[in-house]
Amino acid sequence: MKARPFVRHEKRRETAADRLIAFDFETTRIDKGTPRPLYLTAYSENPIFRLETRIDSMAHLLELLRDRFLRDDLAGCRFVAWNANNFDSYFIAAALINDSAYVIRPFMTKSHTLRGLCISLTDELALPEKKQRKWYFLDGIAMLGLSGFHVLIQEAHIGYRILHYVAISIC
Repeated sequence: MKARPFVRHEKRRETAADRLIAFDFETTRIDKGTPRPLYLTAYSENPIFRLETRIDSMAHLLELLRDRFLRDDLAGCRFVAWNANNFDSYFIAAALINDSAYVIRPFMTKSHTLRGLCISLTDELALPEKKQRKWYFLDGIAMLGLSGFHVLIQEAHIGYRILHYVAISIC
Protein backbone atom coordinates (compact mmCIF):
# COMPACT_ATOMS: atom_id res chain seq x y z
CA MET A 1 0.00 0.00 0.00
CA LYS A 2 1.41 3.38 -1.01
CA ALA A 3 1.92 5.76 1.90
CA ARG A 4 -0.16 8.96 1.68
CA PRO A 5 0.34 12.09 3.76
CA PHE A 6 -1.87 12.53 6.84
CA VAL A 7 -3.06 8.94 6.90
CA ARG A 8 -2.74 7.03 10.13
CA HIS A 9 -1.61 3.45 9.75
CA GLU A 10 -2.58 0.95 12.43
CA LYS A 11 0.02 -1.25 14.06
CA ARG A 12 0.05 -4.77 12.74
CA ARG A 13 0.43 -6.25 16.21
CA GLU A 14 0.47 -5.05 19.79
CA THR A 15 3.87 -4.79 21.42
CA ALA A 16 4.39 -5.82 25.00
CA ALA A 17 5.70 -3.21 27.44
CA ASP A 18 9.19 -3.76 28.80
CA ARG A 19 9.33 -5.13 32.32
CA LEU A 20 11.02 -2.47 34.48
CA ILE A 21 12.61 -2.93 37.90
CA ALA A 22 13.88 0.14 39.75
CA PHE A 23 17.13 -0.31 41.68
CA ASP A 24 19.48 1.92 43.63
CA PHE A 25 22.74 1.65 45.51
CA GLU A 26 23.51 3.54 48.71
CA THR A 27 27.23 4.17 48.98
CA THR A 28 29.92 5.58 51.20
CA ARG A 29 30.56 9.31 50.82
CA ILE A 30 31.80 10.35 47.42
CA ASP A 31 35.10 12.03 48.23
CA LYS A 32 38.34 11.18 46.50
CA GLY A 33 38.37 7.80 44.84
CA THR A 34 35.51 5.43 44.16
CA PRO A 35 32.75 4.97 46.73
CA ARG A 36 31.90 1.51 48.04
CA PRO A 37 28.33 0.16 47.73
CA LEU A 38 26.72 -0.36 51.14
CA TYR A 39 23.05 -1.16 50.42
CA LEU A 40 21.03 -2.25 47.42
CA THR A 41 17.30 -1.71 47.01
CA ALA A 42 15.12 -2.81 44.11
CA TYR A 43 11.39 -2.60 43.50
CA SER A 44 8.82 -3.54 40.86
CA GLU A 45 5.11 -4.32 40.64
CA ASN A 46 5.27 -6.28 37.39
CA PRO A 47 7.16 -8.53 37.77
CA ILE A 48 6.81 -8.48 41.55
CA PHE A 49 10.30 -7.83 42.83
CA ARG A 50 11.42 -6.52 46.23
CA LEU A 51 14.94 -6.35 47.57
CA GLU A 52 16.48 -4.39 50.42
CA THR A 53 19.84 -5.69 51.54
CA ARG A 54 23.22 -4.74 52.89
CA ILE A 55 26.27 -5.38 50.67
CA ASP A 56 29.24 -6.81 52.55
CA SER A 57 31.72 -6.99 49.65
CA MET A 58 31.96 -7.11 45.87
CA ALA A 59 31.85 -10.93 46.12
CA HIS A 60 28.57 -10.57 48.05
CA LEU A 61 27.25 -8.20 45.35
CA LEU A 62 28.13 -10.78 42.68
CA GLU A 63 26.20 -13.40 44.63
CA LEU A 64 23.18 -11.05 44.92
CA LEU A 65 23.27 -10.30 41.20
CA ARG A 66 23.44 -13.99 40.28
CA ASP A 67 20.74 -15.10 42.73
CA ARG A 68 18.29 -12.19 42.57
CA PHE A 69 18.75 -10.31 39.29
CA LEU A 70 20.26 -12.56 36.63
CA ARG A 71 17.56 -15.23 36.86
CA ASP A 72 15.88 -16.97 33.93
CA ASP A 73 12.44 -15.55 34.80
CA LEU A 74 13.87 -12.01 34.71
CA ALA A 75 15.62 -12.36 31.33
CA GLY A 76 14.78 -9.35 29.20
CA CYS A 77 14.00 -7.13 32.18
CA ARG A 78 15.25 -3.58 32.34
CA PHE A 79 16.78 -2.74 35.71
CA VAL A 80 16.65 1.05 35.88
CA ALA A 81 18.55 3.26 38.31
CA TRP A 82 18.19 7.01 38.53
CA ASN A 83 21.51 8.51 37.38
CA ALA A 84 23.03 5.05 36.94
CA ASN A 85 26.06 6.32 35.06
CA ASN A 86 27.33 7.82 38.31
CA PHE A 87 28.62 4.55 39.80
CA ASP A 88 25.57 2.21 39.71
CA SER A 89 26.53 0.68 36.36
CA TYR A 90 30.17 0.62 37.42
CA PHE A 91 29.30 -1.40 40.54
CA ILE A 92 27.39 -3.95 38.45
CA ALA A 93 30.27 -4.25 35.97
CA ALA A 94 32.91 -4.46 38.73
CA ALA A 95 31.04 -7.31 40.41
CA LEU A 96 30.58 -9.29 37.17
CA ILE A 97 33.91 -8.57 35.45
CA ASN A 98 35.77 -11.57 36.91
CA ASP A 99 32.94 -14.05 36.37
CA SER A 100 33.54 -15.75 33.03
CA ALA A 101 29.90 -16.88 32.87
CA TYR A 102 28.78 -13.37 31.84
CA VAL A 103 29.46 -11.01 28.97
CA ILE A 104 29.19 -7.29 29.76
CA ARG A 105 28.31 -4.95 26.88
CA PRO A 106 28.32 -1.26 27.83
CA PHE A 107 25.99 1.33 26.31
CA MET A 108 28.12 4.42 25.64
CA THR A 109 27.38 7.91 24.36
CA LYS A 110 29.48 9.57 21.65
CA SER A 111 31.47 11.27 24.41
CA HIS A 112 32.16 7.84 26.00
CA THR A 113 29.83 8.32 28.98
CA LEU A 114 28.46 5.05 30.34
CA ARG A 115 24.66 4.91 30.03
CA GLY A 116 24.02 1.29 30.95
CA LEU A 117 24.94 -2.34 30.49
CA CYS A 118 23.66 -5.38 28.68
CA ILE A 119 24.53 -8.62 30.47
CA SER A 120 24.37 -11.93 28.61
CA LEU A 121 25.65 -15.46 29.18
CA THR A 122 28.94 -16.59 27.67
CA ASP A 123 27.46 -20.02 26.92
CA GLU A 124 24.80 -18.46 24.68
CA LEU A 125 27.07 -16.37 22.43
CA ALA A 126 26.83 -18.97 19.64
CA LEU A 127 23.03 -18.72 19.63
CA PRO A 128 21.19 -16.27 17.36
CA GLU A 129 20.82 -12.82 18.96
CA LYS A 130 17.08 -13.20 19.62
CA LYS A 131 17.55 -16.52 21.43
CA GLN A 132 20.12 -15.20 23.94
CA ARG A 133 18.96 -14.35 27.46
CA LYS A 134 19.85 -10.76 28.37
CA TRP A 135 19.48 -8.44 31.32
CA TYR A 136 19.71 -4.66 30.97
CA PHE A 137 20.96 -2.24 33.63
CA LEU A 138 20.02 1.26 32.50
CA ASP A 139 20.13 4.92 33.50
CA GLY A 140 16.69 6.45 34.14
CA ILE A 141 17.87 9.97 33.37
CA ALA A 142 19.16 8.91 29.96
CA MET A 143 15.93 7.01 29.23
CA LEU A 144 13.80 10.07 29.96
CA GLY A 145 16.13 12.59 28.35
CA LEU A 146 16.38 14.56 31.59
CA SER A 147 20.15 14.98 31.84
CA GLY A 148 20.84 17.93 34.10
CA PHE A 149 17.32 18.13 35.55
CA HIS A 150 17.91 15.84 38.53
CA VAL A 151 19.70 18.60 40.45
CA LEU A 152 16.78 20.99 40.03
CA ILE A 153 14.24 18.36 41.08
CA GLN A 154 16.20 17.36 44.18
CA GLU A 155 16.51 21.02 45.18
CA ALA A 156 12.71 21.22 45.11
CA HIS A 157 12.76 18.98 48.22
CA ILE A 158 11.20 15.94 46.59
CA GLY A 159 12.39 12.79 48.34
CA TYR A 160 14.98 10.89 46.32
CA ARG A 161 13.19 7.56 46.55
CA ILE A 162 9.86 9.07 45.54
CA LEU A 163 11.54 10.75 42.58
CA HIS A 164 13.22 7.48 41.69
CA TYR A 165 9.95 5.52 41.52
CA VAL A 166 8.01 8.35 39.87
CA ALA A 167 10.61 8.51 37.11
CA ILE A 168 10.28 4.77 36.57
CA SER A 169 6.48 5.04 36.45
CA ILE A 170 6.72 7.66 33.71
CA CYS A 171 8.60 5.18 31.50
